[in-house]
Amino acid sequence: MRNIVAIVCASASWNSLAMPLRAQRDNCAMMSICDSEDAGCANPISDFTPGDVVDVCKACTQPSRLEILDDIFRATKAEGGRWFLAEFDFDNRGYNVLHFQGHSPLPLGFSLWGFIDLEGADNTSSHREDISRHFLELDFKRKFWRNMGAVAELNDLQGQDNEIGRFGMFWTPDTSKWSPDSGMWAGKLRLGFKSFPVQTIAYNGQWSFNWNEQFDSVCDGRLSTGGFFDLNYNSNNNTTAIFTEHQVRMRVAEGLHVITEFRVNQYLADDFGIAPGVQYRF
Repeated sequence: MRNIVAIVCASASWNSLAMPLRAQRDNCAMMSICDSEDAGCANPISDFTPGDVVDVCKACTQPSRLEILDDIFRATKAEGGRWFLAEFDFDNRGYNVLHFQGHSPLPLGFSLWGFIDLEGADNTSSHREDISRHFLELDFKRKFWRNMGAVAELNDLQGQDNEIGRFGMFWTPDTSKWSPDSGMWAGKLRLGFKSFPVQTIAYNGQWSFNWNEQFDSVCDGRLSTGGFFDLNYNSNNNTTAIFTEHQVRMRVAEGLHVITEFRVNQYLADDFGIAPGVQYRF
């Protein structure tokens, strides 16, 4: 196992070469010579002989469109917990999943989190890329006391009359002192709990747990894991159903992760699946 981890770490070492587009341009602006073939210049001067000493401020200081978009994504990520990610994976049960997820703070202490899964056709290898169904989940939350608060959730599944509204409480405990300061398990742990005693479907309810762990001492902090566990219950006939997914991620470049996800969905006849894929965090 140690050999495998060492190989993965070595293969990901080129991540240190990655840098923001604007940083590449600023690095270019520090050089005394800038020619028209220099890829670091966003807008190189073309009316000079390559190799001439030129005014690099004129040659390299105007941002390109890609640099502007790059700055927008980075500024958005830095503002108070606002983030967005996309995933694409191949489930061994015969379909692909395109996944989008994001979070944003809102005025007056509210926040919005959600995701959408776009799934391909089942067991049809020639049409795996065709979207056949979707699942949407949105959480509208507001903290009130000691990381506890109220949450309203909307679920939507492919088909008519499949919308579910849930209302309950959430708790995100302070886990800053739960992880050791050194060793393999040193890192950043995040936990979250939700309870929905009230749903728009009579007699139904849900208890939900989610987690994420960043291992700072493994592969220079590139390894992380996370997932969720949903327990759905029906108090009318005393039945339960589990829906859970857990993911292992290895960052190989800035924002880019290779992932493997393990899934159990007791609403499906074939309830267990493994899905390798990729994730990009903007």
